Amino acid sequence: MKRYIPYGFLFLVLLYLFTSYSGFSDTGIPVPEVRVTYNWENGTVFLDLAEKMDLVNHTFPEARSNADRNIRKSVTGIFMRKIMNLYVDSLSTIKDRVENNQLLFNSLLNAAQYGTREFSYVSGNMDTLNVRYEYQLYGNTGIAWLFINHKRPYPVERFLGFVPSRNFSGLVIYAKGKLPLFGKSGTGELKPALFLRIFDEDMNIIAEKEMCRVESLKKWGIAVYTGKNNEAPFLKRIGMFPLRVKARGIYGENNTDIIISVDAGRKLLSRNKNIDLLRNGRILVILDLD
Repeated sequence: MKRYIPYGFLFLVLLYLFTSYSGFSDTGIPVPEVRVTYNWENGTVFLDLAEKMDLVNHTFPEARSNADRNIRKSVTGIFMRKIMNLYVDSLSTIKDRVENNQLLFNSLLNAAQYGTREFSYVSGNMDTLNVRYEYQLYGNTGIAWLFINHKRPYPVERFLGFVPSRNFSGLVIYAKGKLPLFGKSGTGELKPALFLRIFDEDMNIIAEKEMCRVESLKKWGIAVYTGKNNEAPFLKRIGMFPLRVKARGIYGENNTDIIISVDAGRKLLSRNKNIDLLRNGRILVILDLD
């Protein structure tokens, strides 16, 4: 049976996904300039909006009020457009997920209402209003939980052979620079995603979303990303005695999955305590961030 997609929904999707900004809307109302910044260390998205104030036809207070009102009316739609290329996992972006899913689209639109207005100011030349909004990727008001479909993590089989190992408090993966692309030719750089996967070199799955506890995924995802060679800010997550490994390669259509050595994978899967750290997302990935 074909699934019926209401015309109104298709219109909304097209409106949100494919409308671009050229400086003015077709109604003649100025559209804010937009800059998006992802802070993967904190799991946040910053939306910086700048709009020229009409000081020719209005007094300064009126011009600022009008620009502020236009930004407030536009911010949800702008956020929806700008996050469409965010990688959910190795196979899909947010745009891929919502194009034919009205319920998910509506839920995402609702979550977009939870942006926090961080600050606003008028630029030095007194003609532009600048406003920043902050959105959460994880947590109670984040968007990641919309892409979690399981209720319980699936069982993970321990590696039963002998492996020199011990209980670790977390996992740190060093993945900077160009890495071999498994399943493709050449090399590439690891890309952040809401939910990465980790394989060993024999393509055994070491960690993925469905093996993690839902409460941990909602809280902080499978892993946290940083571009700095400094573990100190993440000790609460990875603890004092993490297993440190170097990524052997990258996998997945979107270059978001990590390959580690077979030995490292067995060290993690040979002990229940180490499987537990994977289930709780106690993973730090050090990579090149823009």
